[in-house]
This record gives sequence, C-alpha cells and structure tokens, in this order.
Amino acid sequence: MNTPGMEDNTKIQKSNWLEELSAKSWSLEMTISGAVTYVVSLLPRQIDKGLDYYLEHLAPSQSKIALMFPILSYSFFMVVAWLLIGFFIGHLCVRALWVGTVGLHAAFPAGIRYENIPNVSEHFKDLARERYGTLEGFIKRLDNLSNKMFALAFALAMVFTGIGIIYLVAFSIIISLRNTLQPETLTLLSRGFYFTTFVVAVLIIGFNYYAKKRQVSDQVGRRFAKFQMAFGYFANPLFARSVNYLSLTFLSNVSRRTYYGGMVFIMIFMMFSTILVTLRKVYQLSGRTLNLERAYFSQGSFEYKFSSDAYDSLRPEENAVPFISIPSDFVQETYLPVFVKYPRYLDDRIEKLCGEINTTPDEHGSKSSQREKLDSMRIDCLSRFFQLKLNDSLYTSTNWMFAEKENSKGLITYLDVNNLSSGKHTLTILVPSKSRSDTTEVYAMLHFWHP
Repeated sequence: MNTPGMEDNTKIQKSNWLEELSAKSWSLEMTISGAVTYVVSLLPRQIDKGLDYYLEHLAPSQSKIALMFPILSYSFFMVVAWLLIGFFIGHLCVRALWVGTVGLHAAFPAGIRYENIPNVSEHFKDLARERYGTLEGFIKRLDNLSNKMFALAFALAMVFTGIGIIYLVAFSIIISLRNTLQPETLTLLSRGFYFTTFVVAVLIIGFNYYAKKRQVSDQVGRRFAKFQMAFGYFANPLFARSVNYLSLTFLSNVSRRTYYGGMVFIMIFMMFSTILVTLRKVYQLSGRTLNLERAYFSQGSFEYKFSSDAYDSLRPEENAVPFISIPSDFVQETYLPVFVKYPRYLDDRIEKLCGEINTTPDEHGSKSSQREKLDSMRIDCLSRFFQLKLNDSLYTSTNWMFAEKENSKGLITYLDVNNLSSGKHTLTILVPSKSRSDTTEVYAMLHFWHP
C-alpha cells in the first residue's frame, strides 16, 4: 500500500526525470529543427512545380474561373510553407540565443551585477533591476519560449499536412472522375464536398458555444463529443492524436485571450497573405507584374519584354519551359531549332479547328502504319493551329515534329536563318482566336539577335 509520502517521492522523481530529459534534449532539438527547416525550405519550389504541372498537363482550360480554385490552393500552401519556414528559423534563432546566454552564465556565474555597472546613475540601476531581473530568469524564459515555438511549429506542420492530404485526395478523385462525369456534375460534387466540410466545422463550433450557454443531457453531449473527435480524425487522419496532445496542452495552459488572439492573428495573416500571393500569381500567368516599386516598368507585352526563360542557355534549371523556346538569344548557326509547348488546355480549341481525328481500321494494315497515319493527321492539324511568323514573314510550311523538352510535350521545327540580316529578329507563334476562329492571336513571342 502506497503512503502519501511515497506518492510525493514518485511525483518528484518523474518531475526530475522530465527536467533532466528537457535539459539534455536541446542539442537534438536544434538538429531536428535545422533538418526540418532545410526540408521545409524545399517546399515553395515543389509547390511551384506542382502548379506548373497542373497548368500544363491537367488544366482543362485557362479561364480565370476554372483556374481560381487551383491558384487559391497554390497560394494557401505557399503561405503555409513560408509560415513554417519562419517558425522553424525563429526557433533556431531563439535556441541559439539561449545557448549563447547559457555559455555567458557559465563564464560569469554571478550573472548581472547591477551594483557594478559603471557610468550610470542609481536610478538607471534600479530601473534595470526591475525591468530585466536576473540572467538565470532570462535563460529560463528563453528556454520556455523555445520549447513553445518548437511544439507550435510541429503542431502547425501536422495540421497543414493533414489539410494537404485531404486536398490531394479530393483533387485526385476529381481529376480521375473528369473523364467519366459531365463538367457540371463534377463541379457540383466538388463544391458540395467542400461546402459540407465547412458546414460540419461551423456546426461543431456552434454546438460547443450552445452547450456552454445551456445544459445538454449527458447522452447528447457525449455523442456529440465523439462526433467532434471523429471529425478531427477525419480532418487529420495521420496526426490527429499527436495534434490533440499539443493543442489541448496549449489550450489548457494559456489564457483564452492569448489562445484565441493567436488564432485570429494566424487566420488574418493567412487570409491576406493568400490574397497577395494569388494576385501575384494571376499577374504572373497573364505576363504582367505587380509594379509596387517601379511606376514605368513593363506591363508584360510580348513586343517589349525580354524573357530569359525563353532561351535554354539562360533559363534556370528549376524553371519550367515556356510556350516558345530556342537554344540562345544570340544565334550564329545556320539552322535555329524552335520548340513550342502544347499544354492540355488547348485540346478543346484544337478540336474546334480540326474536329475529332480517328483513323479507319484497316484489316490489311499493321498497327504501326495506323499509328503513323494518325500522327500524320495530327501533325497536319497542329500545323494549321500553330502558325509561325519570323519578323513579318508567315511560314506556310513549317515541318513541325512532335518533341519533348524537359518533361514538356510540344512541337519542334528548324528554321534556316543563314540569310537573315544582322540585328534583332522576332519569332511569333499565332493561334486561332478564342472569340473568332477566322482571326489569330499571339500565343507566344521571343526575340533573338543574329550577327
């Protein structure tokens, strides 16, 4: 039988064990934080690549309405990535300051000796003593802040990872059903899913508020509590239990004002940051820039803008291939290879021009000959869709061929530029206009120089 004294000793032993573990784990904590900071720092570029892949290979159209939800999702996850980077870098800085302060305390065990501060008045010494206290107290506050930041950063990482998993699963289902369901039905299902999730979350918050104001039966309250917990596991199936430990600890140990104030701040920060990133991306996709610093910079017109991504020798390795590209901005060779990207969203516009292309099965023909015939018909169609213009001369016979460049599918041709005059020249790709099929619009343009 345990006595009260034995129970107290057990509690003291557990407390000492946790304190010793906490004191010894700071180096491991910094190592983990540094490693996670490096991994998280890779996320923004991967998110960019994900959106580029969607726009090129999966997007059914380039209309603003069709792209708004993917761009908003892209902006949300981009803000989350930078938020996590900020949290983990902040934790590293605070913990590094803690290490330096601990080392300073080891060198000067007496800490701050206010009575020995030279060249200041007694009033300053008294005020400094009241405001700053002891060096040991500062070390403990730094350690406490660092531990909170580390736990909060991991809690946010797990919450947003859960949100990302749900989004990717829902997005994958929508993409897989795109070819089997009507667009209106698919839009209705996707909106219904997100609306239902939002309504359930609002109902949970509303019932909790109602249960605080009025008494509900134990049976109803317990059932709703189980439903609330189950919804948490649905929203974050991998990390729900871990997140609950962290969030419930924060919620039960900080004031409501601090907790809800922090939540409101994060929500407002996420909302405005997402809007800014969305505006920046929309401007970027339309070839324009947010001229917040230069009132007279380019508005993104093809004619007067030099884009380094259009040239293989100048394009950074991590950037996607643009709509038109050539090896270099300065051309000295006799022939110039021109690559034109063919994204998926052009399929509907190409079908309006060429109709559906199918070959009639030939009993005597081989499968390879049928594929060759089909490719020939498609090249002929795409040659009518993509029209190449060099300066003021429109090519009537371009000799396009299917090609792939850096995981981008498209067409390639070789132009004889041996007889071009020296100076600047302009390559333009024209496609049928969206509004009128008998007119053309600029699809892509670049400039190069010839000796």
